[in-house]
Amino acid sequence: MGALADGLIVSAIGLIIDLANLEGLLSLELWLGSAIWLVWFAAIAKRGQTPGKQMLSTQVIRTDGSSASRKLMWIREVGYRAAVNIPVILMSQLYPESMATDLVLAVIGLVVIADGMAIFFNSDRQTLHDRVFRTLVISVRPVRQTSAELRAL
Repeated sequence: MGALADGLIVSAIGLIIDLANLEGLLSLELWLGSAIWLVWFAAIAKRGQTPGKQMLSTQVIRTDGSSASRKLMWIREVGYRAAVNIPVILMSQLYPESMATDLVLAVIGLVVIADGMAIFFNSDRQTLHDRVFRTLVISVRPVRQTSAELRAL
């Protein structure tokens, strides 16, 4: 959900900047949205969060329970996004009407779906990239106690 929220943040920022002039994947609005996301991410990466994870009160940790380092967060988040998005951008620009472009987009789409679907086949609810980087995404919301639990104290 954090990755979805991150994508929605970039898109929302782009749309807010210019609703009437959305020119597609490489529009100035989405580049600015991505730049804002990147600055926000740089400020909070040391906490193991992306903007979307911060909004959803989740955090990335290592599978051994230790904190995710800033370096790991940059490799995990920015590296993963670059690996997914750069081929899409290049193929769309170099071969906009090509069947090869459609095939690349379909394969990348399937990889992204498989990555997210992996949470349903793992007791730790890890995506494929979580397994690669040996990370978990956990909730950081404070646990609320019921009134009965508080009276028992």
